[in-house]
Amino acid sequence: MKKLFLLALILLSCRMFAQSEDVPVEHKVYDYLSRLNVRHIVTGYSAFEAPFSRSLIAHYLKQAADNSGMLDESDLKTLSDLQKEFEFDIYGTTEHQQALFTGHRYNVLEQDPKHLYYYIEPGVGNIWVDFYAEGNYLALSKNGYKNNSTIGIVGGEIYGSLFDKFGFYIHSTDGNTWGNRDVAMHLKQLKYNWNLKNTPDNAFFDETRGYCTADFGALKIKLGRDRVLLGYGPNKLIMSDNAPEADFISFKIRLGSLEYSTFHGKLVGIRSDSMDVVQGQITTVAEKYLVYHRISFAASKYTKVSVGETVVYADRGLDLSYFNPISFLKTLEHSNQDRDNSMLFFDFSNTSFTGWKFYGIALIDDISFSKVGSGWYGNQIALQLGMTTSFLYKIFPAEFNLDYFHVEPYVFTHRLIANNYTSDGYAIGLDTDPNSSIMCGKVNYRPSSRLTCTLQYAYRVHGANPVDPITGAVLKNVGGDISLGHREVDDKYLRFMEGNKEIYRKLGVTARYELFVGTFFNLTISNQTNSLQNSGHKNEWFYTLGGWTRL
Repeated sequence: MKKLFLLALILLSCRMFAQSEDVPVEHKVYDYLSRLNVRHIVTGYSAFEAPFSRSLIAHYLKQAADNSGMLDESDLKTLSDLQKEFEFDIYGTTEHQQALFTGHRYNVLEQDPKHLYYYIEPGVGNIWVDFYAEGNYLALSKNGYKNNSTIGIVGGEIYGSLFDKFGFYIHSTDGNTWGNRDVAMHLKQLKYNWNLKNTPDNAFFDETRGYCTADFGALKIKLGRDRVLLGYGPNKLIMSDNAPEADFISFKIRLGSLEYSTFHGKLVGIRSDSMDVVQGQITTVAEKYLVYHRISFAASKYTKVSVGETVVYADRGLDLSYFNPISFLKTLEHSNQDRDNSMLFFDFSNTSFTGWKFYGIALIDDISFSKVGSGWYGNQIALQLGMTTSFLYKIFPAEFNLDYFHVEPYVFTHRLIANNYTSDGYAIGLDTDPNSSIMCGKVNYRPSSRLTCTLQYAYRVHGANPVDPITGAVLKNVGGDISLGHREVDDKYLRFMEGNKEIYRKLGVTARYELFVGTFFNLTISNQTNSLQNSGHKNEWFYTLGGWTRL
């Protein structure tokens, strides 16, 4: 908190103002706009990359307002709330904004957006300061083992823009856990937190995001740390929220229906520890980076097609060859002596039929066309096919989503372990090991504009590397572990799903209620049953009751 308030004072004293920053990927507006895009209420919206700037979100909300007659009752009320929240971005007014420290009215019980402070200087910029608090109670029951944990988080965020072109954003929180730390780390945002993961006696943790942007309409530049999502559907194949957030520099170009995106980000590499009699424990983390390019264009009014590529490189400093935002990464990887992990992917989305969206991704980690179908280990391909529909939109306010993933052996791995597609050991994209197939579905029901109920189910079959039950040593590498690439001693030909068959089933139910604008309560109940090699059958129930607010 001291860090946050100190930064607030610095920013205020420098009179920094603006409004071109991004909206965090967790915001409900993304699901809302995706739904309206499928209904043809909003056009031009692409759900593959997030986050979006506040100005772009405002553009789509204007479209929704222009077509408000096509909205169902729940979405019409949600639009009213979002128009208040993004009021300044849409209309340039602050009629519905409340602030505690600037002489504006402030009533926690009113359904208006609330802030600690905001200041606007026309023609120059603006600044907004919000308080953030979150609390969760978690309970875990696993094969007869029961335990619980309580989590408290407090902090805030500061954002704004200058001259309608330059934006800034920082979100900083401090938190603490009471009870069982292992249960607390079941929360996705805490499982890779350094304080909790690496200091066993520490219950304290902190988190931060922060960046600056320069948005010139056709060109946007961003530098800092933020959560980025890349892919379609609830489970992102290219970049998800499964791994720690990255620090990066990104460029995005928009020319009509043509979009080009690129970023160069820092990952968390392999960690090693050593002891020194004078300095104590010395921790070394290897340098590791991710580069991403993607070009997308509209093949028709309702069809978008794209081609993209990624490269992961490690164990050296920043490679200037990969800093070129207009380049072909695979060719650069070859010129860099073929030592990095490059991938190529193609994706498409189609919303030709009102209320239906179909999408897919074909990712090629490596391939030899002459050996396609032979079982050669180097043919490493991942596929995603999915659809989402709201065909009962005005009869039954619900969306249905279905995804299938096919991940061949050795996908996301690399012969050099440091170059696998992970950050801090967590998969950057889809949360699975290679040599897997996954079927997952989701139903999102909206009985009112404030209440959302979600049902999710996932079924995964995995061909695991057989391991010794005592030592854990790999007996045969069948490409089933993202942290272990193909070795010279491993078979060069294998079958999909070779190895020990493991089955994962997960069912989850979530209810989220927005009591006031920006204040949410959440209840989640999930059950996961796993049939794993050497450890038999596992049955886990996980419960979360919590809430969060921005005031």
